[in-house]
Amino acid sequence: MNQYNDSVINLIKRTSKLEKKHVLINDLLNKNKEENFDFNRNFVQKHYLLDKNYQKDSLTYSKILFNHYSKLYFFVEPDTILSYIKGMISYLRGSTTPELQNMLYEFQLLEATVIGRMGYALTELRMLSELYPKLLKSNNTLLLYRYNFNLALIYYQYNETQKSLDFLYKVIHEKKLTQEVQRYKGVSYILLASNYLKLNQPDSIRKYNRMAAQFLTRKVLSHIIYISRYHSINAYLLALDKNFVEAYKNIDSAYNIAVERNNDGEILYSNFMKARCFALQKRYDEAIDLYKYILANSPVLMLNIYKSYILRNLLDVYKQTGKIEKVYDTYDELLEFQEEETQRTKEMQIEELDYNFKLNEKLNEIEKLRITNEKAEVTKQRNRIFIVSLVILMVFLAGISLLIHKNNVRKRQLAMNQYALLEARLEEERQNKKIYEMQLLKQVEDRERNRIANDLHDSLGGLLSSVKTALYSLQERQEDNTEDKAHIDQILGYVGECKQELQRIVYNLTPLVVEKFGFVEAIKQYCKKLQNEQLKIDLQLISVPANIVMEDEIMLYRIIQEVLYNITKHAHASHALVQIQSNKEGMMMIIIEDNGQGISADVMEVNAGLGLRSLYSRVSSLKGKINIESEKGQGTVVNIICYPKLKDIV
Repeated sequence: MNQYNDSVINLIKRTSKLEKKHVLINDLLNKNKEENFDFNRNFVQKHYLLDKNYQKDSLTYSKILFNHYSKLYFFVEPDTILSYIKGMISYLRGSTTPELQNMLYEFQLLEATVIGRMGYALTELRMLSELYPKLLKSNNTLLLYRYNFNLALIYYQYNETQKSLDFLYKVIHEKKLTQEVQRYKGVSYILLASNYLKLNQPDSIRKYNRMAAQFLTRKVLSHIIYISRYHSINAYLLALDKNFVEAYKNIDSAYNIAVERNNDGEILYSNFMKARCFALQKRYDEAIDLYKYILANSPVLMLNIYKSYILRNLLDVYKQTGKIEKVYDTYDELLEFQEEETQRTKEMQIEELDYNFKLNEKLNEIEKLRITNEKAEVTKQRNRIFIVSLVILMVFLAGISLLIHKNNVRKRQLAMNQYALLEARLEEERQNKKIYEMQLLKQVEDRERNRIANDLHDSLGGLLSSVKTALYSLQERQEDNTEDKAHIDQILGYVGECKQELQRIVYNLTPLVVEKFGFVEAIKQYCKKLQNEQLKIDLQLISVPANIVMEDEIMLYRIIQEVLYNITKHAHASHALVQIQSNKEGMMMIIIEDNGQGISADVMEVNAGLGLRSLYSRVSSLKGKINIESEKGQGTVVNIICYPKLKDIV
């Protein structure tokens, strides 16, 4: 824990932001709240209490001090804590925000509580009477709870048990129980059990002592003293049941806690209950000795709360032992003390009458102020209604004007939209017509290509084959004429080249390989065929669909064929890359790039020939777009995005 505390303190010193410092300090004090309250007390006194930098955030500063320092008044010298509380009241006095006013009431209530713990119950009562109207006005459940509990404690100390019970019932029957108030219910139940013990009502003592056990915990610092009281009362109940072994164990627990916390009141109370246990066990001599010890050695302020009950119990023990003289002496002492107690009670009643008189005066003032405020509020409400009505009328008229204006704007906008829609439809019809013309042109072009290719193949191809056959026959007859034979070989070579060129032209006109083997295989063969020592072509096929309709496969083939032909003809490139891929939505992306000489955009626009226009036309027919990026000497990149039609897969 020490290592953790040191690390957090160092972090606080290094942090510059006040808000962050407060968060760290609150976490640090929470961590040490229950088990290491000495650390909290020392830290607040040395590092926090007088630091003006922390006081800049008044609300957080006040909350941290109240939650982590003020509640240590049981364990700090009363004069020290009282001086600090008065300083905080002075610091918060004049605050205007509800939150800071509530914190001021918290400290004023705590001041009264500390003064009461010092033995000045009448002064505490006077302070509470002055504070009560403010607490009512704040409507703070926790503050009203503490107020009622403090009054219950005052009347308990003056043996006005019925009044003490009345205020305690207000506490435990509070409906708006916050989590903070809930933590104090066990304390209220303990005080109820203590009152009923004074009235000697065992059933009620058992009930409320058992209920207190459900709420009291050592994890809450303020509960620890009341845990001592719980064990003392429980010991008496066990003794009534003749379970003296467990009774004395509880007495020891109560006494040890009281000694550990240096609480004279609970030391006295645990000894008082121990003496009663001795008497119930008929250990009269030990009971007498302990009663005498309590009367002789207990602080006067604490003794006055229980003296009449101690004397009555001592009187009963003397009666049981037959010590008549002691009975008379004790009875005289009891009468004398009761006279003193009656005088103190009269003083308290006078103070209480004064308290009630002042309270009624303040309540009357509050009522008068409330009536005045209500009248002012009614007038204000009427003015507000008039102003609101006027505003509503103006807003209504403005709304009507706005609606009329909007209606006119809407009509104009509707007319413009209709005109724009007609324009869009007209443009769509133009585009559809253009696409239809392109598709028709493509169909005518394909049919014409097929016709020319078939004519060339059937006629010119057959003629070349016949010429080649005739030349072979002539060559066989020229066995002796070497010069003619060589000349015929040369002619045969020309004829072979013509036939290859014819086959190339026919292949370009009608890519039968696409129809026979499909688009992918056709592209592979074309790239392999086009590649030579001067040009290397890399083909990358990534997820190409196999169900493209034949017409679009041919169109894709034509597009790639046109781009690669332009590379071989114009680019003077040594390397080209063809990448084809598609996605699930049917979009196909084709990227063709080379490392050739490139061409500027201006030159490209001026020299755009039939091939380039044909390329744009083919891409457009596939509902696609083409983008050509090129610079002189930097090569060319052709990006094509299109949407070929797909066949349904059965």
